[in-house]
Amino acid sequence: MSHLAPKILLRSANASLVPQLAQISSLAFATDSHTLLKRLSTGTDHAEDMAPVLEMWISRPRERCQIITALIENEKGEREVVGWACWAFRGFDGPFFVSEKTIGEEERKVSEAAILLPTERGKGKAKEEERKNPEGIQRLGEITNRSMMEWSTKLSPEGSKNMILCAITVNPLFQGKGVGKALISWGLEIADCEGVYTWVHASDAGWRAFEKRGFKEAGRLEVDLDEYSGGVRNPLDEDGKWRQYVFRYMRREAGDELCICGKERNQVGG
Repeated sequence: MSHLAPKILLRSANASLVPQLAQISSLAFATDSHTLLKRLSTGTDHAEDMAPVLEMWISRPRERCQIITALIENEKGEREVVGWACWAFRGFDGPFFVSEKTIGEEERKVSEAAILLPTERGKGKAKEEERKNPEGIQRLGEITNRSMMEWSTKLSPEGSKNMILCAITVNPLFQGKGVGKALISWGLEIADCEGVYTWVHASDAGWRAFEKRGFKEAGRLEVDLDEYSGGVRNPLDEDGKWRQYVFRYMRREAGDELCICGKERNQVGG
């Protein structure tokens, strides 16, 4: 019986995919303690929060920001979106058109975890009676947003050329099949061809996947989630604790190992 990994197809997203992409993010981060605390404290839905963020990214000029989706073909030849990543370009124009690209079997050797940068700015609506700890989460949000702004200025200063992996997430049912690696590699190939560095704001569970791809920690924000829980218990912890959560800012310098297209690159794919 064959156990070959499925083919992964990469293509750019459009607005019609927003609900599906938001749901994938919700599934992938169902057990992320920071995301779970926000949901239980405010009653908001993660997918509902992510939808306007995705819409904002998709509405930006393609040469400034692109959402790349990963699709897998089933035995019937039907394609299913199983993951996505948002890449932003600073100081130069990214590829305007992304043709479909198939990831070969030999490229699938590293298992990647589902990762989403904690930069959601959606306004999911929660019923008033469901909100248990909005004040604590608001304070936590102020801290994380301030940290993000400070490090964004440090890592993407005025006049710099770089790429930002704004978000990446993979459906839990398809993790460990090279989907995350393919989505990261899409951007790293461009960065290496352009000779620019890349950076990412990594979640507590996702930073090791970036480390495997050459990212190094440039800074971090450590927060004790229990200080902002307002008594809301963690249903995934035996003691109901939320414990420490670490956001890592990671940077990868440009190399040439992934550049397969030359400096004149203006599209990705076959």
